[in-house]
Amino acid sequence: MHLYFISDLHLSNDDQDNLASFAVFINSIIENHSRLYILGDLFDVWIGDDDTSTPLIENLIPLFKKLKDKNVTTFFCHGNRDFLLGETFASLMSVNLLEEKTILYFQDKKILLMHGDQLCTDDHDYQQFRSMVRSTEWQQKFLSKPLAKRREMAVNMRIESTKNNKNKSLDIMDVNKDSVSSLMQDESIDILIH
Repeated sequence: MHLYFISDLHLSNDDQDNLASFAVFINSIIENHSRLYILGDLFDVWIGDDDTSTPLIENLIPLFKKLKDKNVTTFFCHGNRDFLLGETFASLMSVNLLEEKTILYFQDKKILLMHGDQLCTDDHDYQQFRSMVRSTEWQQKFLSKPLAKRREMAVNMRIESTKNNKNKSLDIMDVNKDSVSSLMQDESIDILIH
């Protein structure tokens, strides 16, 4: 059995080259009984499972069907761009949703899988924002808005994020080494994949 790990593809309706590369990747890994782990940010933005009538999703459905037909078990861990992805999407694509931190045992190794944005502990503004948008209350309020309003809000959030990130050093936006070491010790893991 082969294990494949991908993350941060940031697929969108506007980037056909990225989608084509993903299709090539999917076709290259199709082997019976493999496993594919998508560790977040499959999408550039995900504003709810009711936003599936797009060319991107229409192109993805047959790709994920190929995986299912070849017994490639596919897993998905939420990222900072697609944390609103839910059971409806998972069912549509035959994807198994993972917990924020998931332990995998493989070849006598204890492996921790996660997107990893919670390890960017030096970016205090982002961690505060993350806490807010990951709350059930915020998500319910956001998802109750009309689709057009959510699209508008997502565009504005991306503009604001891009503006804020220009003033931050790359060190602040990357995972904190001490946070990584502490997590690995606390969880007694051999390998962290994020």
